Amino acid sequence: MTLVLGVLSFVTAQFHNLHLLTSWAGLIGILTGAYGQFISATTRERFALVVGLGLAGVGFYLGMAHGGLFGGVISY
Repeated sequence: MTLVLGVLSFVTAQFHNLHLLTSWAGLIGILTGAYGQFISATTRERFALVVGLGLAGVGFYLGMAHGGLFGGVISY
């Protein structure tokens, strides 16, 4: 799950207008990855989690830079 969300977040981060999908997928990927690290039992699981966490983190930060979690949805 974390790896899929990380790849989704990283790929959609390349498109400026998809910042909502990017930032939410990245945030959920980071949270599921952190929980996965807590309960993982094998090195193989941890390797996939770390790769997914890295991709989710990059996607999340780029999504935040492009408009954030609510950019354009909530106006003042």
